[in-house]
Amino acid sequence: MTVNRGGDATGLIQAILHSWGASITDADMTQLTFNSPGRGSRGLAHRGLRQRDVRRHAPGVLSWTDSSNNEAFLAGNIAYTSNAASIYAKAKADGNPIFEDIIVTDVPNGPANINQVGGGGSGQFYVPRGARATDQAKDLALHLLSPEVFLPISLVSAGLFLPCYADYLGMSEVQAAFEADPNLARMAEQQTGDYPGLSWPAPPNPFIDAVNAQAILTDMMAQTIANGLSAEEAVSQASDRMAQIGEEMGAFA
Repeated sequence: MTVNRGGDATGLIQAILHSWGASITDADMTQLTFNSPGRGSRGLAHRGLRQRDVRRHAPGVLSWTDSSNNEAFLAGNIAYTSNAASIYAKAKADGNPIFEDIIVTDVPNGPANINQVGGGGSGQFYVPRGARATDQAKDLALHLLSPEVFLPISLVSAGLFLPCYADYLGMSEVQAAFEADPNLARMAEQQTGDYPGLSWPAPPNPFIDAVNAQAILTDMMAQTIANGLSAEEAVSQASDRMAQIGEEMGAFA
């Protein structure tokens, strides 16, 4: 996986930071904790990520895009990566001989033992503030998630659209699909739980969305790898950018 700007890179950085207990805010959204000893360890997790990137990445990985790791894996140039569902579905759709040899493993975790820090992986329906047809939007979301609509899509998606509700996972047709393909069962298990993503330990919120939109985590990595900043300096700089966004939004008022 790359740490170049993109959704996959943000998910990777997020997963490793959370694995070591670092977070952007506290659970109650009362303060920024990214550069604090308690939740940030002042760059400890980030330093480990930097060492991992410099020492273990494939050549050219720092210039990869979101799809580059998929392409490298499907071409047989790397043997282990993330994004299991997209790789698996692409290999199946293309009839790639590698499909039969792909094994989905458990998601690595760190000492903080945060449940399933795979980084992203879920999808949400949003109704913007001020929208006029809110009732219709909610009805559409419920319709798309109904078993008669969702399950036929899910069962042919090779892992791209896995059910997250316990009742869906227990349905006979879903269990039959999992028995026929253990990789699907492992992918489904990895996406269960209540891990909210980048906002952890707080619930999803507009401030975290704004931080994510500014590519602060990937820029932080670039500052150490490409521009020579120490981990502490890069974390402090990223925290200052987050603080400015929080002040502009009144996130911690």
